[in-house]
Amino acid sequence: MNIYQKLIEVRKSTPYLQKEQSGAQYKYVGSSQVLASLKAKMDELGLLLVPRVSNHHVSESSIEYLDSNTGNVTKRTTTYFTELDMVMTWVNAEKPDETIGCPWYSQGKHIS
Repeated sequence: MNIYQKLIEVRKSTPYLQKEQSGAQYKYVGSSQVLASLKAKMDELGLLLVPRVSNHHVSESSIEYLDSNTGNVTKRTTTYFTELDMVMTWVNAEKPDETIGCPWYSQGKHIS
C-alpha cells in the first residue's frame, strides 16, 4: 500500500473521539487520547508520525501582587507563553522516501 492508502486505513479504524477534557473556556480531545486511538493501526501498517519544530517563540510577562494596606509585594508570578510552528511528517516505513508533511501550530502557557 502507498502512504495515502495506509492513512485511509488508519482513518477507517479510528472511532469518533468525544471531547472529554475541559479547558478554561472549552472542551477538547487530548493528544494522548488521539495517539492511543491511532497507535495500533499505525504499527500494523508501518506508519510513523515524526514531529519537527520549525520555529519557536517564547514571551514572558511578570506580575507583582501588592498588599493593599502596606503596598508590599506579597506574590510574584511569571507567565511564559510559547508558540511553535511545527511540521508533522507521516512516513511510510516500507518506503521511507514516501512522506507527507503537515504544517502545525501549537501554543502553551505556563505560570510560575
